[in-house]
Amino acid sequence: MSILDENSGASTNTGLSVTGEMKRNWISTSKWAMFFAIVGFVYIAFALLTMGSTAAIMQTMAMLMRDNPFVDAFMAFIPYMMFITIIMLAVMFFIHFFHLRFSTKIKHAINFSDQQAFTSAWLNLRNHFRLFGIVICVLLAFYVILLIIGISMGTSAASQMNYPE
Repeated sequence: MSILDENSGASTNTGLSVTGEMKRNWISTSKWAMFFAIVGFVYIAFALLTMGSTAAIMQTMAMLMRDNPFVDAFMAFIPYMMFITIIMLAVMFFIHFFHLRFSTKIKHAINFSDQQAFTSAWLNLRNHFRLFGIVICVLLAFYVILLIIGISMGTSAASQMNYPE
């Protein structure tokens, strides 16, 4: 992914050694990562099923309540909501995919003393945190934008009010 992902070819001994306790902790962590990956994939599957059902329910509701302006306005936002939901589910898929890859690679590395799998496992965990950090930054920016919009709408509404003298 970046220049930091590449090995320089030079082996440096930092004096660190792998202990049995570290291996036990890594195995425990891999089990939790696998658990979160499975739960995440199941959640994504249910969310996709729910999204398909919701669209059908909303179309039926719109046909039954033809003259309701609220339903008409809400129906206009459904494609945007579905697009945002699909984007969110895709990001969640990759976060849980990195969990899954970390879990399988770290187990393989410990069981077979495979340095390549060990390196790959930690790269997947780093990618998980990198993607998660990007999501958090985007959400924080979105909240700041909403806060600015809310404040500007509030001040605009307050300036337009007629106060009795």
